[in-house]
Amino acid sequence: MTPISRGEKFVRAYRLVGSAAVLGGLVAASMTASTPGPGPGVPTSYLDPTVVGAAQPAQPARPGPVGARLAPTGAAAERGTAQDATASGGTTRTPSVTGAVKPVPENPVGRHFRPITGLNEVRSDFNGDGRPDLAVAELRKVVNGGQSGAVHVLFGDPRGGFTNAGSQYFDHTTPGMPTDEGSPDPHGEINDFGRALGSGDFDHDGFADLAIGSVHDRFRILYGGPSGLTTAEARMIRLADVAPEADVPGEGVTGENLFGSAFTVGDFNGDGTDDLVTGAPRAGRPWVGGVALFRGTPGGLSPAAAQYVPGNAAGLPVRPETDGFGAVLAAADFDNDGRDDLAVGFQRDHFGSVSFAGSVVILPGAGDGLSIARAQLFYQDSPGMPDVAEYGDGFGHALAAGDLTGDGYADLVVNAQREGFSSSTPNRGGSVTVLRGSSTGLTVNGVQYWTQQSPGVPGSDDPSAYFGTELAFGDFDNDGRGDVAVASPQETVGGVAGAGAITVFRGSAQGLTTTGLRRLDWKTPGVPASAGSPYFYLGDVLRTVRQPDGAAGLVVGCWNTTVNGLQRAGAVMVVRSTPATPEAPGGVTANGLRTWSAADLPVGPEAFAGFGMHLG
Repeated sequence: MTPISRGEKFVRAYRLVGSAAVLGGLVAASMTASTPGPGPGVPTSYLDPTVVGAAQPAQPARPGPVGARLAPTGAAAERGTAQDATASGGTTRTPSVTGAVKPVPENPVGRHFRPITGLNEVRSDFNGDGRPDLAVAELRKVVNGGQSGAVHVLFGDPRGGFTNAGSQYFDHTTPGMPTDEGSPDPHGEINDFGRALGSGDFDHDGFADLAIGSVHDRFRILYGGPSGLTTAEARMIRLADVAPEADVPGEGVTGENLFGSAFTVGDFNGDGTDDLVTGAPRAGRPWVGGVALFRGTPGGLSPAAAQYVPGNAAGLPVRPETDGFGAVLAAADFDNDGRDDLAVGFQRDHFGSVSFAGSVVILPGAGDGLSIARAQLFYQDSPGMPDVAEYGDGFGHALAAGDLTGDGYADLVVNAQREGFSSSTPNRGGSVTVLRGSSTGLTVNGVQYWTQQSPGVPGSDDPSAYFGTELAFGDFDNDGRGDVAVASPQETVGGVAGAGAITVFRGSAQGLTTTGLRRLDWKTPGVPASAGSPYFYLGDVLRTVRQPDGAAGLVVGCWNTTVNGLQRAGAVMVVRSTPATPEAPGGVTANGLRTWSAADLPVGPEAFAGFGMHLG
């Protein structure tokens, strides 16, 4: 496919291996259960939580009661490894002409805007000790009488895991935190603080910094130091600070533009300092959306060093009447020129008579940011693509980026959340398409297409599985090629509706392969069997972490977990990986699976607070 070239502008984002947002930390293989500590100075502790069904509105309406319970994991965590499977290659379909215009659904693809990020290394070492740390959002925690949310920080420990010793806690009332006092925003801070998390060293001082996003037109920056994050130089940035013309009166100021609801981080001008991109999916009129790039500088992030690309920018290869540009972000160096490139998932894009089919726009990195002049557009009816654009597919709903083949060019993995949902062919329950990197950027040469019906892919032919709704990229076996964790959070597993599963594909010279594939679900030894309760939604939140041995591990957000009898208090599972050896292929394993919640922290758990809803 020939890249679409147009005018000129910019943007920024994250790097090579990883996914959605930021994070760090790993698993210690031999940790035992202990009573949650009374304060930040206590040793690392371990929680036996219970997990609840019902997931956040990232997916179309999900059935099921509250009450899926997760049994104790201390001893069970030592029991074994993930299941293995073998096979090869994805399937291909021949493009065909789509049908007539269909009615526009109220919510054809989920309107929960989740930050999806590709990264090359974990950038969350907030205290500069060489160990990645973990930021966890508790989005619905009650603060000052409202569910305004909070963010916790667990520091990395010498064993490669996390510790609650010295843990940090932030909300909008933390001393020094920029607030909205006097703002006309009627939403205030409700369900806001921690809606997105993004970390990187934005001031190039050797300490990672944290962007804390929202859905209500703002984000905050906390800078790192020897003691971790601090509010000493914290600042709040709004869309009006960057692009007043996009902050439509009555929409922006009331929080409708969603500025700060998605992040990605990377070095797009090649100056060696991390930059930040945030989305504003409902900015402008009629909600065309946009992305804002903040360049890293010795003084940190500032609107003065920002650029803004609206969804209807001149030369941008998308239809100007569509909305939601900036909801899904990822980045990596697709053309191997030393600068990161930005991928924007435009899941609500329209093509001809096909509404909400979705697309992905690539903005290559340049000396001054990102360029529209060399932009590329990919959608399912593009020449050479293995599928067709259908109503409501949502191509671009999730993205993950990294080098799958080991050739030095990053590749892009794209989810179509509701693949085939409204077609006359059987609903395929979601799909994943792999676009290959090259010296000219992404290409359809060698493109792959995967569903749960593809040969070698385990699991049920569940039309409601939403295969690929969440993606995480990392080298889980440390063989030099990236691998991809693909979540099917609504998959029926062992007859249990909505239990969910995570399928980990290995990278190869040809792209993704099912040879050596690993799968995690409630039947996997080491995963608590009671995680197989209805509507558990395993994999609904995934992030990639870097272990001390170089392999990537997984962090799984279980924000709807019941902890100490408190429904949906939330927890986080940390799943380690083992490097490949001549004797064993390596990869993710449930052996040593570890769980954390607010019960391990000084503040304690809270019903419906959603610990683990976002990670960074």
